[in-house]
Amino acid sequence: MARQNKKKTQNPLYVVTNQGKDVETASGPLDALIKSLGLAPAASFISHIIEEFIAQFTQFLAASINSYPLLVAAQAFLKQWIHTFEMLLARLGLGPVVPHRA
Repeated sequence: MARQNKKKTQNPLYVVTNQGKDVETASGPLDALIKSLGLAPAASFISHIIEEFIAQFTQFLAASINSYPLLVAAQAFLKQWIHTFEMLLARLGLGPVVPHRA
């Protein structure tokens, strides 16, 4: 008796572009929307801006933290910011569901 694969197979998303000449796979609904509307260059630009902001913000925090209480406050701020960002991604269907923090 053959062992059955218990994982549910998912249908991949495909995006048809270039007036039906090109077919690309999409990793999710947002990726499909970006590819179908031809917004990949804009999405790449926005991603670069966000990465640069995070790098500059991290450097600013590292330069301004000079005591333990400031470190604890910065850690609490970053945890809250990351949790809010994860909740946003979960609501958009781009990430795992984040449990509610008490």
